[in-house]
Amino acid sequence: MIALDTIRARILGGLAMLGCASVCGAAFSVYTLRTIRRVEAAQLETMQRSGDVSSGLVTGVFRQINTGQQYLITPTAALRAQVHEAAEQTFDFARELDRLAGLTVEQRLTTNRIKELRAAIEADYAIAHALKDLGREDAARAAAIAVLQPAAELTRLVRAFAVALAQNARQSQQRVAALTARWEAYLYLGLVAV
Repeated sequence: MIALDTIRARILGGLAMLGCASVCGAAFSVYTLRTIRRVEAAQLETMQRSGDVSSGLVTGVFRQINTGQQYLITPTAALRAQVHEAAEQTFDFARELDRLAGLTVEQRLTTNRIKELRAAIEADYAIAHALKDLGREDAARAAAIAVLQPAAELTRLVRAFAVALAQNARQSQQRVAALTARWEAYLYLGLVAV
C-alpha cells in the first residue's frame, strides 16, 4: 500500500485523475458528436423527404392533367389507365405529405386543403371523362377547364408548403448550430477544468 503523503503517491493520484478526466472528456466529445450527427441526419432526411414528396405531388398533378386532357382528345383504355395511375400517385404523395413529422397546425391545415384539391381534380376529370364517353363534348370541355383552377391552387399551395418546410429546416439548422456551440463550450470548460 502506498502512503498518500508521499510525492510519488500524489503524482500517481494526479496522473490517475488527469487520465480519468481525459477519458471522460473524450467520451463526452464522442457523445456530443454522435448527438449532433443524429440531429443533422434526421433534419436532412426530413428535408429530402419533404422535397421528394412536394415535387412528386406536383409532378403527379401535372401528369394527371396531361393524361386527362389527352383522354378528352382521344379516349383510349391505355390513357384511362394512365389517368387512374396518375391519380393514385398523387393520392400516395398527398398521404405522404400528411405523414411528415414536425408540421405546425397551419401546415396540417394546408395539407388537408391540398388533399381536398387533389380529390377535386380527380372528381372533375372523372366527370369530364364520363361526359366525353357519353358524347357530350361541350360539357366535357367545360368540366376539363374547371380542373385548371384547383390544379393551379394546389400547385401554389405545394410550393408555399415547400418554402415553409425549408424555413423550418433553416430554423432547425440554427437550433443545431446553437446546440453545437453549447456543447463546444461545455467541452472547453471541461478541458480547462482538467
